[in-house]
Amino acid sequence: MIDEMKFDDVVDQHKGMIYHILHRLHIKDTEGDYYQEALIALWQAWNTHDAAKSKLSTHIYYTVHKHLLTLIRTQNRKSSHQKAYIEETKQTLNENEESTLFDPYLQQEIESILTEKQYAWFKGVIMNGQPLQAIAAKENTTLEAVKNWGKAAKKKLRSNREVKGYFSQ
Repeated sequence: MIDEMKFDDVVDQHKGMIYHILHRLHIKDTEGDYYQEALIALWQAWNTHDAAKSKLSTHIYYTVHKHLLTLIRTQNRKSSHQKAYIEETKQTLNENEESTLFDPYLQQEIESILTEKQYAWFKGVIMNGQPLQAIAAKENTTLEAVKNWGKAAKKKLRSNREVKGYFSQ
């Protein structure tokens, strides 16, 4: 009888089991991908079933459950590898950010023109895009002091011929 069953009949009989396994594994299958994977596992179980060893439904349950667990573990592993890669890439970009965004000569020239505090403002605001509050917290000073550093730095940079010439080219 099992040999004579069509796959569509097997799917109809075990549809509830598939949904039960999806629910039991806490899988939210909005796009139907996991259900599709479960059908593939069902087909494999149906083709590999040996009536002398177990019932068809037991074999199907075990195969589908194992297949979905393997799929989840594989996706979790890939996801963690991708997250680690993204973090590593972000760190590398942050380390190289200063050297890639600005001409090193210009950066050195600006650093020689500005005071230490004014350069801290320049580096924070212009190069790294930090808010003034973050710079104030990092430098242990007030927001007004950081604003004053910025005003003075802008004034110095506007009056410097080399820096001005770099931007007019």
